[in-house]
Amino acid sequence: MMVNTMDLTKYYSQGKEKVVALEGVNLTIEESEIISVIGPSGSGKSTLLYILGCIDSPSRGEVSLNGSRVDFKNNSSLVLLRRKLIGFVFQTFNLMPAMTAAQNIEYPMYFNKTPWIKRRERAMMLLESVGLTNRANHLPTELSGGEQQRVAIARALANDPMLILADEPTGNLDSKTGKTILDLMRRLNKEEGKTIMLITHDMDVAHTADRVISIMDGRIQ
Repeated sequence: MMVNTMDLTKYYSQGKEKVVALEGVNLTIEESEIISVIGPSGSGKSTLLYILGCIDSPSRGEVSLNGSRVDFKNNSSLVLLRRKLIGFVFQTFNLMPAMTAAQNIEYPMYFNKTPWIKRRERAMMLLESVGLTNRANHLPTELSGGEQQRVAIARALANDPMLILADEPTGNLDSKTGKTILDLMRRLNKEEGKTIMLITHDMDVAHTADRVISIMDGRIQ
C-alpha cells in the first residue's frame, strides 16, 4: 500500500482551547489508486493532506508511506520524503514569480543535485506532456490560470514521485479548464501508475476518482 494511517489525530491550541482538526483517522490508499477527499471547510481535509505530505505533523497516531513508517521527529528524513516520494499540487499554484515555466519545473530537481542539462531536459519533457512546450520561457504572470496549474503539475512531477497530493487543483479554474486538469490527473494515474489523492469541494470532481472519502469534524464518515 502507498499510504496507511493509524489513529491519526491532530490538535491545535487556540488560547486555552484545544481545537480538533483530525480525530482517529484510519486510512489506506493502495498503490496506483486515485482517491478524492471531500468535506466542508474546516473538516480536516487540508490538515490530512499536509500531514501525509510531511509538511505538518500529527499530535498522535502513525503514518506509513510506501511501506515505511514516517518519523516526524527526523527532519532530514522528512525532507527526503518530500523530495523523492511526494509531489504537491496547490490550489493557488505557488509558482515562483521570477522564474519561467521551465525554471519552476527545474527548481525541485536542483535540491536533488540533478545536473543542469538533465534538469532542463526533464523540464522540457514535462512541459511537452502537459502541452506547454511553447510557454517554457514565460513567467507565471504571462500564463493563464489553467496554464499555471499545468506548470504546477509538471513541477510536482519533476522528481518522478510515486504519490501526488493535490489541494483543490481545480478550485480556481473555470469548468472547461478544470476538466483539462482532471483529464491530466487521470492520465498520470492510468499511464504512469501515479497514486493520487485530491482534495475537493466539487462532487463532480470527486466522483472522477476510484474512491471518494468524506471527512466531517476531523473524522472519516
